[in-house]
Amino acid sequence: MSDIGTFLAANRRNWDERVPMHRRDRNGFYAVERFLRDEKPLHAIVLGELGDITGKRVIHLQCHFGLDTLALARHGAIVTGLDFSPAAIEEARRLAEATGLSAEFVCANVYDARHAVAGDFDIAYVTWGTICWLPDLTRWAQTIAALLKPDGFLYFADAHPNMLILEERDGRLVPEFALDTPPDRPLVFDEPQTYTGDATPLTASRTYQ
Repeated sequence: MSDIGTFLAANRRNWDERVPMHRRDRNGFYAVERFLRDEKPLHAIVLGELGDITGKRVIHLQCHFGLDTLALARHGAIVTGLDFSPAAIEEARRLAEATGLSAEFVCANVYDARHAVAGDFDIAYVTWGTICWLPDLTRWAQTIAALLKPDGFLYFADAHPNMLILEERDGRLVPEFALDTPPDRPLVFDEPQTYTGDATPLTASRTYQ
């Protein structure tokens, strides 16, 4: 396995382990219970920017355990969620069954998306905490282009990399990480818990970004 393959495999183990913690949602980070009560729509900013998605074919890339995928379905989209974590996709399918919402969920590396799903899409939807995990943004963009209809578009929302390299030191924001991290030499993080505040220790705690 190449170094990048090793990094991706480690990240997948980490995300597999996070899934039950995020679904349990002890701290309400994901507002899963609100979602199950149909009280958690997509954010108004997202809906305003997407426009009417009724009947639109939408592919949600890097969908984790499918909350936004199913929210898109609630707003009338014909939606497919794709993620590289088998645990996430299994949980997404359980949520779809529990809510009665119609969505297809596919387990695949995002770079293999064109081969993993059929047909073309009106919208590719990618949001929050996505691009820091990708070793090749050009290939990612090419994958998205291959998935879209000629008049389709990418809806993308994420933290800007210029912000993510900053850490607070003595009341000042200072650059802590390199912005141009090479794909074969990613930043290495070893974080004992997930980001939601759940105190459950992670076994697969090392990730590569």
